[in-house]
Amino acid sequence: MMTGQQVYMGLKGFLIVSDPQEQALDLPRGEFDLPLCIHDADFTNDNVLVYSGANMMGHFGNTQLVNGQPNYNYSAATKAYRLRLLNGSQSRILKLAFDDGTPIIVIGVDGGLLEAPEEYPYLLMGPGERYELWADFSDKTVGDRVILNTLAYDETAGGIGQGDELEIMRFTIDRAEVETLTLPSTLVPMGEVYDVADIQDEKYWPITFEGGMFLLNGAMWDMTDMTATLENERAPGDTLELITMTNHEGNIQFAPPMHFHGRQFQIHSRSMVDPDSIDAYNTVKDGIVDSGWQDTFMIMPNETVQFLVRWSRHPGLFMWHCHNLPHEDMGMMRNFLLSEVSCPADLTHDGVVNISDFLEIIANWDSPFGDVTGDDKTDVADILATIGDW
Repeated sequence: MMTGQQVYMGLKGFLIVSDPQEQALDLPRGEFDLPLCIHDADFTNDNVLVYSGANMMGHFGNTQLVNGQPNYNYSAATKAYRLRLLNGSQSRILKLAFDDGTPIIVIGVDGGLLEAPEEYPYLLMGPGERYELWADFSDKTVGDRVILNTLAYDETAGGIGQGDELEIMRFTIDRAEVETLTLPSTLVPMGEVYDVADIQDEKYWPITFEGGMFLLNGAMWDMTDMTATLENERAPGDTLELITMTNHEGNIQFAPPMHFHGRQFQIHSRSMVDPDSIDAYNTVKDGIVDSGWQDTFMIMPNETVQFLVRWSRHPGLFMWHCHNLPHEDMGMMRNFLLSEVSCPADLTHDGVVNISDFLEIIANWDSPFGDVTGDDKTDVADILATIGDW
């Protein structure tokens, strides 16, 4: 696990994964497939990068960087771009929008492409979150400039230090090229869509502020026993559970971006428990993307978020933590422990291996879903393993 300082000093970037389903889509490629790592940093008058360290308020730099560069200006054509966004900031929650009204069209989230594009007035993006956008500049003319900003929002919606309006980067349209691509109406099927009626267990994990520290599930990271777990931080592998996380308690409240290692999940619901927080919440809520496979999500002050997760087929000790990295460095992280899966071939989770499990394999061929052998790919090996468990 990296410290916040290591991330701040440059240990962040992209690992781009593709598969045949993604490759089959008519999406922008090559120079029009653009990774953008957004983060802020502090520089001295001599342009020396400095790190102020972890503190309760988080870290908000005096300079906005994109791919490590200040005042980032991208030379763009009159084409559609696939923007792969990473919020690599220590603490800053972004409310991203184009200054000319170019719509925010989300095509992908943490876990990959969505089933279909979704349009938002702006995009709320916490540290550690990843999104993919379809940004179409084909209607622009040479000489146009499109600015990507983070918009102002109510500080109490995100916590102390949040909500400033800032320029992030510019796209300068400097050449005319013919665009032949159009936004696809469908992208990639999700695979298994969880149903709350099928859950096998539930967990309740509150976020609290006690004794001057932020606690997850009533506890901090234990440096004396780094494998420690509480009873409700353990589960049998492959169990479908409903997790309820609350962010109601304590006299200091932030909007932590919660991140889980080793598993992705589906957001089930959000609810605001404090009527006095509604006005602040309304300044960010329309940019929250809950679709698709997530591994990081924002939970706002006085909000309850429920998500559905089928725990990993791979047993072991995994981490969940706040991705506001100064808070993580101060111990805002916990473990969860997964035991062995009793029968990986029971893909329908009905207690028996039969033809319905074969149909799951066929329906999810060549994808991570329907995987029996644990290699994150569904193929003939999974059919053979299912026959062995028939």
